[in-house]
Amino acid sequence: MQAGPRPERPAAKEGVELSVKEVNEAGGILGRPVEVTFVDSGLDATKAVSLVQEQIARKPAQVVGCDISSGTALALFALATREEFVCFSEGSSAKLNDPAQFPYGFSATTTFKTAMELVAETIKSEGGKKVGAVLPADAFGDNVLAQFQAGAEAAGLEVVATRFDPKAVDVTPAFLQAMDAKPDYLFVDSTGARVPTILEARLKSGAVEIPTIGGQSIGHIDVPNVVTAAALKNMKILYWKINVAGLPDGSPKQQEIVAKLKAAGSAL
Repeated sequence: MQAGPRPERPAAKEGVELSVKEVNEAGGILGRPVEVTFVDSGLDATKAVSLVQEQIARKPAQVVGCDISSGTALALFALATREEFVCFSEGSSAKLNDPAQFPYGFSATTTFKTAMELVAETIKSEGGKKVGAVLPADAFGDNVLAQFQAGAEAAGLEVVATRFDPKAVDVTPAFLQAMDAKPDYLFVDSTGARVPTILEARLKSGAVEIPTIGGQSIGHIDVPNVVTAAALKNMKILYWKINVAGLPDGSPKQQEIVAKLKAAGSAL
């Protein structure tokens, strides 16, 4: 399941297709070929459930991989529990990976706790004392805010949270509200296709004059290619090292993976 027009999604899709090709060339799973269907949820939990239900009605699915949105993951994990299919997600909500509630759901990522502690310590080291947190009003935003507030409290920072409708076309009002509290630092995070809208709203509101850290989900996006340079003024973005260096440079396995992706037509 795709997560809207995210710049890195083509590479993820190519990786899945390459894996399926290799599995099927080796005889499939228990002698049966693997089939994969891609659909775009647009980071909308209701749409995601409808799309999967449509797929199940046509041909029962055994495994569903959903996008990075915790809101989408929670909705699909509930569906997986009812329909009894395995569901994987990149979502990081603390509510995921609960076998009692979601016996068929698996989240393949860590929580935000460590990342949020790093953000809070970075802000403190740069003299920040009052932080405006601008986050979507959904399960993803709830999780990020809870983890960030815990990290900020440990670092002795004051947090003023501003939430916005994740379906809003313009989130400039959220930044203006955050600026009314006169923070000396901003923290913002979101997922998928919403990221360019949020960062451009930061520019439109004048919030680019306030030092800002973008969370790790913004770090999943090829930001310089989807927003103007002006929207990135005075901004740092949190990246996991694994995002840029999953294997040692020049390792045989890395070279093998790169060669296969290039042979498959990937634009690396």
